[in-house]
Amino acid sequence: TAADTIRPLGTAPRGTGVPPVQDGQDGRSPTAAVAIRPLGMAFYPAWDGPGAHPVGFKTPVGETRFAHAAPVPGARYGWAADEDGKGFVLAVALPRAAFPRQDAPFSGALRTRCDFEANLGGHHRVWWANTDGSASAETWDEPTEARLFPGAWAPMRLAPADAGLVPREWSVLGPFGGPGAAGWSYDPSPAQKPAVAAYFDATRFAPDAHLAAPDFGASYTGPETTGWWDAPAAPLRWKTATLAETDTRVAVGVGAQLWYGAVVIQAGRDLDATLELQSHPMTTVRWFLDGREITPPASDWRDDPTSTAFRRLAERPVQLGKGTHTLLFRAYCVGYPPFRIGSRILPENTEDIWSLRTFAPAGQPDLFHAK
Repeated sequence: TAADTIRPLGTAPRGTGVPPVQDGQDGRSPTAAVAIRPLGMAFYPAWDGPGAHPVGFKTPVGETRFAHAAPVPGARYGWAADEDGKGFVLAVALPRAAFPRQDAPFSGALRTRCDFEANLGGHHRVWWANTDGSASAETWDEPTEARLFPGAWAPMRLAPADAGLVPREWSVLGPFGGPGAAGWSYDPSPAQKPAVAAYFDATRFAPDAHLAAPDFGASYTGPETTGWWDAPAAPLRWKTATLAETDTRVAVGVGAQLWYGAVVIQAGRDLDATLELQSHPMTTVRWFLDGREITPPASDWRDDPTSTAFRRLAERPVQLGKGTHTLLFRAYCVGYPPFRIGSRILPENTEDIWSLRTFAPAGQPDLFHAK
């Protein structure tokens, strides 16, 4: 269940047609007919349980010993490879019993430390964190490779299942302005703000004709792509934006510019959910789900007391059928630039969180190599 299992949340791999491997199945490498089966091993420095299987690694350089080492019972795995064969996504569900000395429940209140290490190609070893500099990149000495280097670990906070799923990558398009936006600036004056709002509410740009079915391969040129800013050196195209530091929103654009953004929500089953829509002060946003406008009224928006970056929130209940759905916004701001936009998907049944994935519909990077 969500309460006693650790599972990673994230974006779907590029090439979503590659299904994850189910329990008990082999995967096939996209470049060779080699069976691949993920396996999780647990290494315990101390062990009080039954059936201890001690293991050690010893060379003239040193020795490392564990009181118990064995495959993790009850662990579940899934993986999917990118269609170009250059990356993959691995998902693991670890049962609570695999952490016998962990007394505190796994929840969003848990504060602990962790690390991740990968060996690419046999002799290229990298660490997610190396806090005290002790984590070794050595790949020629087994005892050194087997050490856990706890001093290198970094703080970790678990995301509770009822916290929903935050899209980490969006596709964004802009800025749009036109001749009417030529006399303004990135932060319009108080006297200019009403005129800026009236202009962008009334003016229709080329992407507005395709809000129900956005063309993510389109490019845009001409007078509408410039304004108080210089004309772009290349046609405007959809591009990928990632979350701003310590925020659940992407930084989109500055004042007196019109921007569009979109994310694809992939649901593995029919479900009911609440969309938490996230905005910014002095920002006007219109929201669309699969072409249907779901913009909350101005009275529904409120300040987020947990945010230090002026996050504003509103909710909309939605029904997501099995398949893909496009959440799109059309936004501009008249102050507090740059403005930020984001969302959070909150399933009515928290178990449905595991059937959800999100990804940017255009300009998506290789997730395996993305930072």
